Amino acid sequence: MRDLVPIFIDTLTPVFLVIGVGFFLGPRLEIDARSMARAAYYVFAPAFIFQILSNAALEAGVVIRIIAVLGLTSVIAGLVALGLGRALRRPAKVVATSVCR
Repeated sequence: MRDLVPIFIDTLTPVFLVIGVGFFLGPRLEIDARSMARAAYYVFAPAFIFQILSNAALEAGVVIRIIAVLGLTSVIAGLVALGLGRALRRPAKVVATSVCR
């Protein structure tokens, strides 16, 4: 249990600091919450994931399996969207947008 306390503190302290800064500075700077949410989704989350994965010690076999699962999942999702689009008789442009998005 003692080993978990520093991990807990190291993980949650930055989160609560960012929340606190946002709570106090947000109204004063009139920051749009929607813009911040988009930035978090499109910039900060991928950067965080990249940083974690780039520092992780993974064997080549594990990395290959991860990439294979991601690729296979994407292909299956695309095929499901394509099949549903055709089954629901949606226009080709709508189906293409759903698959390629």
